[in-house]
Amino acid sequence: MTFGKRLMQLRKEHGYRNRDAFAAELGIPANTLRNYEMDIREPGFPFLIKMSQLFHVSTDYLLGLTEERATTAVDVQSISEQQLIEKYRLLDCTGKELVDYTIAIELKRTTLLENQKTAFSIMSRRLIS
Repeated sequence: MTFGKRLMQLRKEHGYRNRDAFAAELGIPANTLRNYEMDIREPGFPFLIKMSQLFHVSTDYLLGLTEERATTAVDVQSISEQQLIEKYRLLDCTGKELVDYTIAIELKRTTLLENQKTAFSIMSRRLIS
């Protein structure tokens, strides 16, 4: 499969159905993206790296050198994390804002609990000493 076909397939798999909107999100002209997807033009390294990171695939996969999508990055996401990210990308702006807000609140709560545990542990050690 060519680079253009893989790029188009990955774009659609990740919920970016509209090519023009995706190009705008990337900050490139829609014609440029069309030319990449139709294999009329070849992208430069920065674009390849950006697509590799965005779609979590290796540049070798994008270039058609391997059928293995996985990157060799140390921080490999679990399947459930990948599914959550894909679902998040399908949300509209309001949905994304709700998810972002919920995550921010939960991070505060978790941090507070961790701080309380640490403080309790320090106090317990002082009392025992």
